[in-house]
Formats: sequence, C-alpha cells, structure tokens
Amino acid sequence: MWASFVANLLLLRQFICGAALSFLGLFLPVLNTARAIITSDLESQREYLTYWSVYAATEAYQVVFLFLYPNHYDAYPPELKLLWIVWLTSPYYQGALRIHVFLIQPLFESLEKSID
Repeated sequence: MWASFVANLLLLRQFICGAALSFLGLFLPVLNTARAIITSDLESQREYLTYWSVYAATEAYQVVFLFLYPNHYDAYPPELKLLWIVWLTSPYYQGALRIHVFLIQPLFESLEKSID
C-alpha cells in the first residue's frame, strides 16, 4: 500500500517538475525571444540569446553525463534542475549572463582560434 503511494507521489513530483520546466524553461523564453525579435529590442535579444546558449550548454552537459553514467538517470532531483532554470531566467539574478560571462565567454575566447 505505502509503496504504491510513494511511487505515485514520485511520479506526480516528476510530472509537476517536468511541466514547470517546460513552461519556465522553454515556453516563456520562446515567447519572450519572439517578442524581442518582433520589437527589435537588441538588449532583450542579447539577453535571450545568452539564455539559449547557456540552456543548450546545460542540456549538452546532461546528455554527456547520461552517456557516461547511464545508470544515474535520477542522480539529481528534478527540483534541482527547476531551480537552475529559474535562476537562469530570473531578471534579478541574471544567472544566464553570469554563466556566460564567467564560463562560456572565456572558454570560447581561448578556443576561438582553433575553432576558426
């Protein structure tokens, strides 16, 4: 009895976090990106381009991690990724800009000549 209740509770948790991730991490940024493009707001375009590059790096990291450690699919709780996405998209914290400035930009600048 309790085992099925706990299993259903975990499934509900994953469903709620997945829906919130889809809404906060994909749907709202797509709408705001489209709005920035339509209104030709260059600052918003830069902000969302930064978000999408950090989001893509996050997803690439997750794919590589799952490829290397396939048995650790549930290694982190879905709430952790939800908090990560909220931090990335938050205008107060500007997480995507921070990750871009302190991690992605220096990495790209150091590898730019070998990439070109």
